[in-house]
Amino acid sequence: MIAADTRISEGYSILSSNFSKTTQLTDKCAITSSGMVADMETLHKLLITKIKVYKREHRREMTTESIAQLLSVTLYGRRFMPYYSFNLLCGLTMEG
Repeated sequence: MIAADTRISEGYSILSSNFSKTTQLTDKCAITSSGMVADMETLHKLLITKIKVYKREHRREMTTESIAQLLSVTLYGRRFMPYYSFNLLCGLTMEG
């Protein structure tokens, strides 16, 4: 279970109050983020795309550990122009 707020704000103005910051990546893994909305959406879409490519090439789902490594490598690869998002990756491991 992941809980996240649904507000988008700029300063003291609330731009939206029903925006989901959580994305289901696989059956056993989900990510939730905070920070800049455009960077969050871009990161989530990039992760979903890379997970789909992996599934097509290897004919199996990525594990939570593999997705954590993918997230780490993706964020480190953008260290000079980083995604302004703070992420929480949640999922079940092989041991449960």
